[in-house]
Amino acid sequence: MTKFDCLTDKVVGQISVGPTHTSGEVYYQPRDCTASQQEHQEEDDGYLLTTTHDWKNNNSQFAMWDAKTLGTVVKVQLDTRVPNGFHSTFVREADY
Repeated sequence: MTKFDCLTDKVVGQISVGPTHTSGEVYYQPRDCTASQQEHQEEDDGYLLTTTHDWKNNNSQFAMWDAKTLGTVVKVQLDTRVPNGFHSTFVREADY
């Protein structure tokens, strides 16, 4: 995955999921904050989330990165394979 700055027209970071992994659709989730803070929130102040499939070992993991730094927040090995093309959405408990 590549983070591209449209203002400077430059690549500012990349994430590799590994040579034997493919990723599903990547979702962006803003950090939870109050409504008054949201107008001052930077566009990359959140998280990138996806599942990856290791086709060599036929297993999957859930991965989450900090959208600003692209640093890994968490990677969780899943008990079952998640097929590529799997879709979901993230909803705050307050909106449910």
